[in-house]
Amino acid sequence: RHVIAYLTQPTNAYGEDDDVRRTGVGCSGSNRASPVGASATHARSSRGANGLGKVPPRCRRTANSSPRGDADIDRFIGVPSESASRGVTELRQLARQHYHNTVKVSKLATAHKMVTILFSDIVGFTAFSRQVPAITVMRFLNELYQKLDALLDIYKVYKVETIGDCYVVAGGLVRYDEDGLCTVLPEGEIDELHAVRVMEFAKAMLKASREVTLPTTGEPVQVRLGLHSGPAMSGVVGSKMPRFTVFGETVEAAHRMESSGRPGRIHVSGVTKALLRREAWEQTEGVQIEGRGRIDTYLWLGEEDDDAYKQRVMAVYL
Repeated sequence: RHVIAYLTQPTNAYGEDDDVRRTGVGCSGSNRASPVGASATHARSSRGANGLGKVPPRCRRTANSSPRGDADIDRFIGVPSESASRGVTELRQLARQHYHNTVKVSKLATAHKMVTILFSDIVGFTAFSRQVPAITVMRFLNELYQKLDALLDIYKVYKVETIGDCYVVAGGLVRYDEDGLCTVLPEGEIDELHAVRVMEFAKAMLKASREVTLPTTGEPVQVRLGLHSGPAMSGVVGSKMPRFTVFGETVEAAHRMESSGRPGRIHVSGVTKALLRREAWEQTEGVQIEGRGRIDTYLWLGEEDDDAYKQRVMAVYL
């Protein structure tokens, strides 16, 4: 709802919404708008308690408070400033509209102090997908992902995306209201149970995946799971089919946990392990991460029967 509100906000003939047209990025004449592709931090507005971005307050426009002057536009599109042909005028309008659409989207960026990211991967997916028709692969993934999607609301985690057989989940990124709708956590607020939620979801993933069989061998599906906790950024990116996503070193580290893990096991970093003190762990030889060196990693040792699993799921849900 938040994304739709911004992307459908009425604009004037130049593609400007009323507040941006009046104020630019700030409220002073010297605070001109940033060039296209500038950091979202400078264009981001203040955020409310519910995590939704607020429209900047209306400010009186001065003679020097134009959000982007024609000279800046001309330098951006590479035409002489004195040119006034119809084609150049239309090009200026398109560049101005592109810029303000970028500002709208950048208002949705949020910095999170601590979240937990999960990456999962199906063992042997690439090999078996070459042996069966595409429709069989789609049916297989749909069956598995429907089971995983049904677990999201129970553990209150957010499904970031799926890329082929890669399933990405985040904990501590959003919060759910009484109607089951989620909003992004505001900057500075941390969900103290982010690691617990993702870890419990990972356990449920192992169990749910074993209920699905591979189309080629009929054997239960095995997945590799990797978890890492740390700071991250979230926001809406792109102008065509914009989507909400998460990025940062934490995401890359979680991906490394998954790719260096073992089939049917949960592989976590030392940071995540420190947040899950009640679990049993087996230390590994560690993982080398570019820019950070070798970090300590651990494999989950726990296993439980069906009755214990049902009791734990009910306890987490309640």
